[in-house]
Amino acid sequence: MTILYFTLGAFLRRWFGGCLADCKILNSRGVQTAAMLAVFLSIYLHDFSSWLNWLAAIVVSCWLQFQFWSRGHGACFDIGRGTPTAETISRYNERWYHYPIDWLFNKLFKEPDRKYGFLYDFLYMGLRYTCPMILMAFVDWRYILIGASISPIYAFCWTLYERENWIFQKNIPFVGGATNLAEKLAGAVVYGGCYFIQNGF
Repeated sequence: MTILYFTLGAFLRRWFGGCLADCKILNSRGVQTAAMLAVFLSIYLHDFSSWLNWLAAIVVSCWLQFQFWSRGHGACFDIGRGTPTAETISRYNERWYHYPIDWLFNKLFKEPDRKYGFLYDFLYMGLRYTCPMILMAFVDWRYILIGASISPIYAFCWTLYERENWIFQKNIPFVGGATNLAEKLAGAVVYGGCYFIQNGF
Protein backbone atom coordinates (compact mmCIF):
# COMPACT_ATOMS: atom_id res chain seq x y z
CA MET A 1 0.00 0.00 0.00
CA THR A 2 2.89 2.38 0.62
CA ILE A 3 3.83 2.06 -3.06
CA LEU A 4 0.24 2.92 -4.02
CA TYR A 5 0.35 6.10 -1.93
CA PHE A 6 3.82 6.86 -3.27
CA THR A 7 2.38 6.72 -6.82
CA LEU A 8 -0.81 8.57 -5.90
CA GLY A 9 1.21 11.27 -4.17
CA ALA A 10 3.41 11.79 -7.23
CA PHE A 11 0.34 12.31 -9.40
CA LEU A 12 -1.47 14.54 -6.91
CA ARG A 13 1.47 16.91 -6.40
CA ARG A 14 2.11 17.18 -10.13
CA TRP A 15 -1.60 17.79 -10.70
CA PHE A 16 -1.47 20.49 -8.01
CA GLY A 17 1.48 21.94 -9.94
CA GLY A 18 -0.61 22.37 -13.07
CA CYS A 19 -0.15 19.26 -15.20
CA LEU A 20 -3.83 19.30 -16.22
CA ALA A 21 -4.06 23.03 -16.88
CA ASP A 22 -5.87 22.47 -20.18
CA CYS A 23 -8.94 21.08 -18.39
CA LYS A 24 -10.87 23.86 -16.64
CA ILE A 25 -12.55 21.59 -14.07
CA LEU A 26 -9.43 19.56 -13.21
CA ASN A 27 -7.34 22.73 -13.07
CA SER A 28 -9.58 24.07 -10.30
CA ARG A 29 -7.76 24.51 -6.98
CA GLY A 30 -10.95 23.44 -5.22
CA VAL A 31 -11.11 20.10 -7.05
CA GLN A 32 -7.38 19.50 -6.54
CA THR A 33 -7.57 20.36 -2.84
CA ALA A 34 -10.60 18.11 -2.32
CA ALA A 35 -8.78 15.19 -3.95
CA MET A 36 -5.64 15.73 -1.87
CA LEU A 37 -7.67 16.02 1.32
CA ALA A 38 -9.52 12.80 0.47
CA VAL A 39 -6.23 10.91 0.07
CA PHE A 40 -4.89 12.30 3.35
CA LEU A 41 -8.14 11.28 5.06
CA SER A 42 -7.77 7.75 3.73
CA ILE A 43 -4.36 7.58 5.45
CA TYR A 44 -5.52 8.79 8.87
CA LEU A 45 -9.08 7.45 9.08
CA HIS A 46 -8.98 3.95 10.55
CA ASP A 47 -12.30 3.64 12.38
CA PHE A 48 -15.36 4.95 10.56
CA SER A 49 -17.50 4.53 13.67
CA SER A 50 -15.26 6.69 15.88
CA TRP A 51 -16.05 10.42 15.88
CA LEU A 52 -12.71 11.00 17.59
CA ASN A 53 -10.85 9.30 14.74
CA TRP A 54 -12.87 11.34 12.23
CA LEU A 55 -11.98 14.53 14.07
CA ALA A 56 -8.27 13.68 14.31
CA ALA A 57 -8.12 12.60 10.66
CA ILE A 58 -9.84 15.79 9.48
CA VAL A 59 -7.60 18.05 11.59
CA VAL A 60 -4.38 16.34 10.46
CA SER A 61 -5.48 16.22 6.82
CA CYS A 62 -6.41 19.92 6.84
CA TRP A 63 -3.14 20.85 8.53
CA LEU A 64 -1.07 18.96 5.98
CA GLN A 65 -3.06 20.30 3.04
CA PHE A 66 -3.35 23.94 4.02
CA GLN A 67 -0.07 24.42 5.89
CA PHE A 68 2.21 22.04 4.02
CA TRP A 69 0.95 22.09 0.41
CA SER A 70 -1.21 25.15 -0.09
CA ARG A 71 1.16 27.78 1.29
CA GLY A 72 3.26 27.81 -1.87
CA HIS A 73 7.03 27.94 -1.92
CA GLY A 74 7.42 31.40 -3.33
CA ALA A 75 10.32 32.00 -5.65
CA CYS A 76 12.78 29.42 -4.31
CA PHE A 77 11.58 26.49 -6.42
CA ASP A 78 14.53 26.81 -8.83
CA ILE A 79 17.09 26.56 -6.00
CA GLY A 80 19.12 29.61 -6.96
CA ARG A 81 18.96 29.51 -10.75
CA GLY A 82 18.63 32.90 -12.42
CA THR A 83 18.69 36.46 -11.13
CA PRO A 84 15.57 37.44 -9.15
CA THR A 85 13.58 40.51 -10.20
CA ALA A 86 12.11 42.99 -7.73
CA GLU A 87 8.80 41.12 -8.07
CA THR A 88 10.49 37.81 -7.28
CA ILE A 89 12.17 39.27 -4.19
CA SER A 90 8.81 40.56 -2.99
CA ARG A 91 7.52 37.00 -3.32
CA TYR A 92 10.34 35.77 -1.07
CA ASN A 93 9.38 38.42 1.47
CA GLU A 94 5.73 37.29 1.59
CA ARG A 95 6.80 34.48 3.91
CA TRP A 96 8.53 34.87 7.28
CA TYR A 97 11.23 32.35 6.31
CA HIS A 98 13.28 35.12 4.75
CA TYR A 99 13.98 36.81 8.12
CA PRO A 100 16.38 34.23 9.62
CA ILE A 101 18.01 33.55 6.25
CA ASP A 102 18.46 37.26 5.51
CA TRP A 103 20.10 37.58 8.94
CA LEU A 104 22.48 34.73 8.09
CA PHE A 105 23.56 36.32 4.83
CA ASN A 106 23.61 39.93 6.03
CA LYS A 107 25.03 39.57 9.54
CA LEU A 108 26.68 36.19 10.02
CA PHE A 109 28.07 35.41 6.55
CA LYS A 110 28.37 39.13 5.67
CA GLU A 111 27.56 38.22 2.07
CA PRO A 112 24.33 40.10 1.19
CA ASP A 113 25.15 39.91 -2.52
CA ARG A 114 24.93 36.12 -2.38
CA LYS A 115 21.28 36.15 -1.34
CA TYR A 116 18.80 34.32 -3.58
CA GLY A 117 21.45 31.88 -4.76
CA PHE A 118 21.64 28.11 -4.23
CA LEU A 119 22.28 28.12 -0.48
CA TYR A 120 19.71 30.84 0.21
CA ASP A 121 16.98 29.01 -1.73
CA PHE A 122 17.95 25.65 -0.25
CA LEU A 123 17.60 27.00 3.30
CA TYR A 124 14.43 28.93 2.47
CA MET A 125 12.75 25.86 1.02
CA GLY A 126 14.05 23.79 3.92
CA LEU A 127 12.29 26.05 6.43
CA ARG A 128 9.21 26.31 4.23
CA TYR A 129 8.58 22.56 4.21
CA THR A 130 10.09 21.46 7.53
CA CYS A 131 8.33 23.97 9.81
CA PRO A 132 4.78 22.68 9.14
CA MET A 133 5.98 19.21 10.15
CA ILE A 134 7.16 20.34 13.59
CA LEU A 135 3.65 19.94 14.97
CA MET A 136 3.35 16.53 13.30
CA ALA A 137 6.63 15.49 14.97
CA PHE A 138 4.75 15.32 18.28
CA VAL A 139 2.92 12.34 16.72
CA ASP A 140 6.06 10.81 15.18
CA TRP A 141 9.51 12.42 14.80
CA ARG A 142 9.87 10.98 11.29
CA TYR A 143 7.49 13.62 9.93
CA ILE A 144 10.40 16.06 10.28
CA LEU A 145 12.35 13.90 7.82
CA ILE A 146 9.53 14.16 5.30
CA GLY A 147 9.50 17.95 5.49
CA ALA A 148 13.29 18.21 5.42
CA SER A 149 13.50 16.01 2.32
CA ILE A 150 11.77 18.47 -0.03
CA SER A 151 14.64 20.94 -0.36
CA PRO A 152 17.21 18.24 -1.25
CA ILE A 153 14.74 16.77 -3.77
CA TYR A 154 14.45 20.08 -5.64
CA ALA A 155 18.21 20.66 -5.41
CA PHE A 156 18.92 17.19 -6.82
CA CYS A 157 16.43 17.54 -9.68
CA TRP A 158 17.76 20.93 -10.76
CA THR A 159 21.39 19.75 -10.51
CA LEU A 160 20.52 16.63 -12.54
CA TYR A 161 18.81 18.84 -15.12
CA GLU A 162 21.94 20.96 -15.48
CA ARG A 163 24.54 18.18 -15.43
CA GLU A 164 22.70 15.34 -17.18
CA ASN A 165 20.24 17.16 -19.40
CA TRP A 166 20.04 14.25 -21.84
CA ILE A 167 17.79 12.43 -19.36
CA PHE A 168 15.19 15.16 -19.78
CA GLN A 169 15.34 15.02 -23.58
CA LYS A 170 14.43 11.34 -23.90
CA ASN A 171 10.69 11.68 -23.14
CA ILE A 172 11.09 9.16 -20.34
CA PRO A 173 7.77 8.63 -18.55
CA PHE A 174 7.56 10.33 -15.17
CA VAL A 175 10.63 12.55 -15.68
CA GLY A 176 9.43 15.78 -17.40
CA GLY A 177 11.41 18.92 -16.51
CA ALA A 178 13.39 19.62 -13.35
CA THR A 179 10.47 21.17 -11.47
CA ASN A 180 8.05 18.52 -12.75
CA LEU A 181 10.28 15.70 -11.56
CA ALA A 182 10.82 17.41 -8.20
CA GLU A 183 7.08 17.84 -7.71
CA LYS A 184 6.44 14.18 -8.45
CA LEU A 185 9.18 12.98 -6.11
CA ALA A 186 8.09 15.39 -3.36
CA GLY A 187 4.46 14.27 -3.60
CA ALA A 188 5.52 10.63 -3.57
CA VAL A 189 7.69 11.09 -0.48
CA VAL A 190 4.99 13.02 1.41
CA TYR A 191 2.02 10.74 0.76
CA GLY A 192 4.04 7.53 0.76
CA GLY A 193 5.91 8.66 3.88
CA CYS A 194 2.77 9.65 5.75
CA TYR A 195 1.15 6.32 4.93
CA PHE A 196 4.25 4.39 5.99
CA ILE A 197 4.52 6.26 9.31
CA GLN A 198 0.86 5.61 10.12
CA ASN A 199 0.41 2.12 8.73
CA GLY A 200 3.76 0.55 7.80
CA PHE A 201 4.17 -1.19 4.45
